[in-house]
Amino acid sequence: MESDQSSGILKLALILALLGQGASQMMRDLEMCGTWNHGTSGNLWFDVSTGCGNITVAANETTLSIQGRIMGTCENSSTIPLTLGKGESPFCVYWEPLLDLLQVEVGEGNHTLCKTAALQKSCCSSLSLEGNTNASGTFGISNGSIKGDVIEERLQESYTFLAKGRTAVSKASLFNAGAAQGAPVLVFLLHPNSDSIPAASTQCTQCGDEDLCAEHPAQLIEQLARRSGVIGQVDLPCAHVSTKKLEEGFQGFKVDIQAPEKKPLGNEPPPVSVWLPASLVPSEEGGATVVFTYYAENTLFQGPEDRILDGVVGISVENRVIANLPDPVKIVFHHGPVAKNESTKCVFWDTKKDPTNVTWRDEGCNTIRRQEETECRCDHLTYFAILVELNPGSPVDDLEALTYITSVCCAISLCSCVALIILHTKALTCSPALLHSGSDSRGSLKESKERKKNKSSIRIHRNLAVALLLLCTLFMLTGVLANVAGEGMCRAVGAALHYALLCSFAWMAIEVLAAFWLIRKVMDTFPASASSTPWASVSQLCSSSCLCA
Repeated sequence: MESDQSSGILKLALILALLGQGASQMMRDLEMCGTWNHGTSGNLWFDVSTGCGNITVAANETTLSIQGRIMGTCENSSTIPLTLGKGESPFCVYWEPLLDLLQVEVGEGNHTLCKTAALQKSCCSSLSLEGNTNASGTFGISNGSIKGDVIEERLQESYTFLAKGRTAVSKASLFNAGAAQGAPVLVFLLHPNSDSIPAASTQCTQCGDEDLCAEHPAQLIEQLARRSGVIGQVDLPCAHVSTKKLEEGFQGFKVDIQAPEKKPLGNEPPPVSVWLPASLVPSEEGGATVVFTYYAENTLFQGPEDRILDGVVGISVENRVIANLPDPVKIVFHHGPVAKNESTKCVFWDTKKDPTNVTWRDEGCNTIRRQEETECRCDHLTYFAILVELNPGSPVDDLEALTYITSVCCAISLCSCVALIILHTKALTCSPALLHSGSDSRGSLKESKERKKNKSSIRIHRNLAVALLLLCTLFMLTGVLANVAGEGMCRAVGAALHYALLCSFAWMAIEVLAAFWLIRKVMDTFPASASSTPWASVSQLCSSSCLCA
């Protein structure tokens, strides 16, 4: 029962703290202080009842009065005699809606006007200053302030605060109340996968607390858990929040963290187990609060390049920076099997160096891999996760020798292509006499056609050599450019290499068609009874092919 009540208190504390960020003038609770200028004696008179109306703090020569309708279930009215000094007495009025608590401190005395032991099912969600009235005499309230911020230094007769609508513990009503008050962070926490979540820039422009807006949403949840001051557990749809008190003489302890709104089945291990060493805080110091936040999904932390497993855990100690621990913090992530070509690695997010952008690092963390779990041993506290990496392929035997052989062969091919291009270019530009020096009928029409066919064949050979030259050159440069150039250059070289391959295949196909066409033309010129033996036909075919080439 106490655990459920503690969980409910923490949940309501988190949500009301979020609602309080909706507008800069709204307060989720009241802490109003000032100096009461009075006579020689005085009384505290109060009359409070249930509702969400207003509350007025007023003072005159003899009476400090508190009257209004802001309580959840408590109704009380009375007069308390006060022992006062002469002239002035400091005072403060405290109102806490979570516990329906109303207290007044006057001088050295502390008076509880209303207190309810049970958690309130509903309460006023916010409070704002409606107005103040100037004092007509020498008695009243001076140096009035709200949570340390001075409202008015001059003497005032009264201050009136207006309460806003009631907020219930149910998620639906809390969501509606948060949206009505412009608290998009609450929308995000309760509905992390909603399509209507405002962008980060919109959240910060609507948020009243600039310090919170400058933080990552995960840090916002952590800060609100610390601000609530309540020890316990709470499940939000996106996170599980747990706070624990470190007593004096702390010797370390283990915490099993469950996924939000999920209970373990049978012997199923918890998603994350955390062991905090005794060296976390000095043994003589006590009272520190540890906040654990667990995110079952990694949508808040997934970067464009890194891939982390579902399950991110954040650990922090109130008002302390924990680093360089002599005994490591042990975090065990229980996950499913990982692919054979992948490995897990413990990483953390340094919120001090990168408060808004999640950057995963591995300094100060050791990784111990097991079949379906990974243990992280780290010397500091922050947000931890498991990064999945591709295993590098097994090294190829004689890789260096194969690289040299490939380079030498490509260089030989490159030189051969250059030589072929030069020879074919000269053959195309030289005189016809050099091409057919043994012919006796140079001016005939038939020989003109033969020269034209010969030049076409040479052009095909030269174009294929150019395509192969481009292919060899790009292939030799890919390794160098991949190491020294950027991504844009790699894309350009890849496209050019693809183009060179297509050209080479195309000209090879043209070579095949040209060779087939030449052989067929030669075969068509043979008469059926040109020779009585097959060897004569083969001889004529070879001689004719040599002339055509």
